[in-house]
Amino acid sequence: MTKITEFTKSNVGMLRNEIENAMADIAEKYGLSISIGNMSYSASKISAKGFGARILSAASFQDIVISKRLGFKESAYGSTFVHDGETFTITGLKPKNKRQIVAEGNRGNNYVFPVSMVFRAAPELKAI
Repeated sequence: MTKITEFTKSNVGMLRNEIENAMADIAEKYGLSISIGNMSYSASKISAKGFGARILSAASFQDIVISKRLGFKESAYGSTFVHDGETFTITGLKPKNKRQIVAEGNRGNNYVFPVSMVFRAAPELKAI
């Protein structure tokens, strides 16, 4: 492995992948969802804007109210469901469309699902 003497598009991409892999291990260990956000760089510096971490099982009061309004038990945040053989964890609601659920797949990618599809995949999440 050679030391980096200048940041370039290719080595910044490589570093981003390594950082994301390391963060995925940490996130799994502590039950978090971690995002590095947008990265920018110059020849001697890398910046990450929008870095964030969220407790998968935690929900704000507003999250609980919205999930109840959509027909979920208490809070659906942090709950899992299986779609096409992949396990997804509900992490939020799409801000522009309150009728869509944002879920993170077991590969770390975020997807948006209709509420009805989530209920078909996990009927136990639906309020009685």
